[in-house]
Amino acid sequence: MRERLKTLLKGQGTPVLQTCDASGETIISAANIWTSAHGRRIELRGVGLGRGDVLASSLGGFQAIVDFVACAIGGFIYLPLSPEALAMLRAEPFAPAGGAGIMLVAEGLEPRHHEGVLPARLHGAVRTPGALLVLLGESEPRTFTAVAIEARLAALQAKLRTRDGATRLSYDACHNDMALIDDLLLGLFNRQTIHLRRGEGLNAAQMLAEAGRLEAEELAVSGENLDLPGLRAMA
Repeated sequence: MRERLKTLLKGQGTPVLQTCDASGETIISAANIWTSAHGRRIELRGVGLGRGDVLASSLGGFQAIVDFVACAIGGFIYLPLSPEALAMLRAEPFAPAGGAGIMLVAEGLEPRHHEGVLPARLHGAVRTPGALLVLLGESEPRTFTAVAIEARLAALQAKLRTRDGATRLSYDACHNDMALIDDLLLGLFNRQTIHLRRGEGLNAAQMLAEAGRLEAEELAVSGENLDLPGLRAMA
């Protein structure tokens, strides 16, 4: 995965991530992602994260993809979480995990490396050879290797006819579940321009109007927003 990401990102203009909020517009190109991920890898190692350790983070948006790439480069395991799920994980008892440790990262939380211990439900996940990504889901954690991620992306691309270089509008800026692969990584690996938005407080007409304004060819909406009138039929 490291070499695939290096080819995809290093020195490249696309893919591109973009956000727009009250503070203005922010754009990060492929080359910026690669450089930021290397800096992030150094930062994480500096505070104790080692190969095979878990980075559990509720930082969404740009930081989600930067952290994913940093983990792929550094040999860490990435665990994206909602703020609520991370708070629950912090409250769980930790137990020795055969050398693997965990770092919890959230807004306003001082990063701390818990060396050699993990929450019990993660023990099996980190034992998967080549584990790169763990998603908690609603029951047992799901573990993905680089091979599994690429296989899922290939299947999705064929099924959805995802176009290389297209413009994507994503209303799941946290990407703390399968949307990380099925939305963000799918767009990334197809060198798309990805506009990240949060859907809270918006209706279907507003989402579709934004897609039209951006001339977005692909629209991704999180499960919670599919209940909006006018969007359920698009699922």
